Amino acid sequence: MALSLLLAMLTRPLILLKRLCRSRLFVLFVASLAFLLLIHGPSTAIAPSTWTAASLLASVRAFDLQAPLRAADAGAAIPLTPVYPAALVRDIVVKACLPFTSCSHGAYSRVDKDLRLGRSWLGSAYVFADIVSRDDLGDSELVVLDAHIGPSSPAPASAQRRDGGDNVDNVDEPAESQIDSRGKWVARAHNLWLKIGKANDFAVSGVDVLFGVDAVDPRFGWSLKGDRTAALTVSSSFHPRLTIRLGAKQDLPAVPLYFVDSGNGGKKFKILQVADLHFSTGVGKCLDVFPANPVTKDKDCQADPRTTAFVHRMLDDEKPDFVVLSGDQVFGQSAPDAQSAMLKAVAPFIERGIPFAVTFGNHDDEGSLSREELMEISSHLPYSVSQAGPEFAKGVGNYVLNVMLDEHATALTMYFLDTHKYSPNPRTMPGYNWIDESQLDFLRASHAQTAPLRSNLDAPHLSMAFFHIPLTEYRNTSNPYVGAYREPSTAPKYNTGARSVLSDLGVSVVSVGHDHVNDFCMYDRSYAPPAPSSDEPSTDAHAESKRDDDAASSPLPSTSTDHSIYLCHAGGAGLGGYAGYGGYIRRVRVYEIDATTASISSWKRLETGDDVDKRVDEQLLVLAGKPQPL
Repeated sequence: MALSLLLAMLTRPLILLKRLCRSRLFVLFVASLAFLLLIHGPSTAIAPSTWTAASLLASVRAFDLQAPLRAADAGAAIPLTPVYPAALVRDIVVKACLPFTSCSHGAYSRVDKDLRLGRSWLGSAYVFADIVSRDDLGDSELVVLDAHIGPSSPAPASAQRRDGGDNVDNVDEPAESQIDSRGKWVARAHNLWLKIGKANDFAVSGVDVLFGVDAVDPRFGWSLKGDRTAALTVSSSFHPRLTIRLGAKQDLPAVPLYFVDSGNGGKKFKILQVADLHFSTGVGKCLDVFPANPVTKDKDCQADPRTTAFVHRMLDDEKPDFVVLSGDQVFGQSAPDAQSAMLKAVAPFIERGIPFAVTFGNHDDEGSLSREELMEISSHLPYSVSQAGPEFAKGVGNYVLNVMLDEHATALTMYFLDTHKYSPNPRTMPGYNWIDESQLDFLRASHAQTAPLRSNLDAPHLSMAFFHIPLTEYRNTSNPYVGAYREPSTAPKYNTGARSVLSDLGVSVVSVGHDHVNDFCMYDRSYAPPAPSSDEPSTDAHAESKRDDDAASSPLPSTSTDHSIYLCHAGGAGLGGYAGYGGYIRRVRVYEIDATTASISSWKRLETGDDVDKRVDEQLLVLAGKPQPL
């Protein structure tokens, strides 16, 4: 009896194993695993590194190789402070890793972007680089001078693989006598080629990864590799591409904002407001195209390239002095690499040398990067005047810019605010968040600090404010307006009195985005005292709603001066965002400020249609420093 039981226990696993081997899923799994192991060959370095400090720099999002090297725990993101000239790259490799395994490559540093963006069952893949301090670089050591992505070398006389495979152990390494400062191309796995040579001032000092056939890298000194047909071959549909910095990190140019001569003795400043671009990682999908293509049903419409073409045309036509991006540049859900989307959004302005400012909306940080990380990128781009703002003010992107008439006087102050995302109290106050009291304190303090610059003017001083989500007062449809009010306003229900504070500070025009198909400029005379300072609104939803209704529909004129203000929408510019109301055509808004007459005028420009070359709904908003009634 006992022997029979023992034999049954021993044979049962064999029976189960036999059945498992007959399973097609199991056979497919084993075959896939074998294939991954086959292509998962090691990549040898150009010169095996004996320098171990590089191993302390693992897992940096886009490691800056002009930064001082310091000790840190492996796998920790390291803040790097640029100095010149700290480090160079000796080798770059692409490595695919099996699922559920840590992906590393010896002492090499990793660009912490999965080339498959976490969307592949095959596992992950990363770019690794062997970096070395320039002070520690030997006289005979070789470094990377350039990179190329493609199936063949960019130089006919370059080294070729012996067997045509991906195994870089079989790559013909150039003899040192064949290498000079011009370098020699050698092959690496996954469609990557490197030019190797002796160090010079333009050797590779930074490595990053971007995604998409339409990716761009407008950063000074950076060069994006690959094109619409060539990417790193790691079984990714996101078209991963290598971007490298050649030479030292370049200083950003100073970006002063000045009024310019209009040709007739006047001083003018033109602002282009671009709202709700909704860029993706990759080309993106068009939504609610009008007029729709009856044949293709717009299935072949690529949102981001079409939006970019629209922005380029507006820059050529309007020739603005300044650009405001008022939120939702990044369509978070469609941007698993938000950096690629963000760089596409600002590239047209950098290419033309036009100063620009960035505020964030409710979608920007729903991708791979937080608000803080997006602002870190945005504020360090060429021609950007964006700022994170003080820590005491809630949010990221609370700052003030002054447009100077000369070195001693500002004729225009622009306030930028973070309007956050969704209500922190959705049960009692559903909808979107509101401007916090700490932000209003920041506005008051900034206004006081710039008083000396305003005192030197002969004409009235002008002020404007830009942010993403509209103020509560935008919901008052009884106010007169020019333009279209196509969809109900999504302004927050709780009112902290931001409109009144802005008016107290002399702001005559507020311009927002968020509601894509609203593009009006509304004349508003309501004035309510600011809400009591509090960390959060009352939980009495009925009381708060009543206060909101009072503020929006019961004008309370100021007892001192006229507190009228224009509340404007820019309209949605991006084909990647919704626009399904009444045959809506994407658009941008233009403001022209005249310091001589203390006036602000505005109009819109359309992406397509019969009025594509016209100024739409042109109106004079402010004259002699005062909003003009409708």
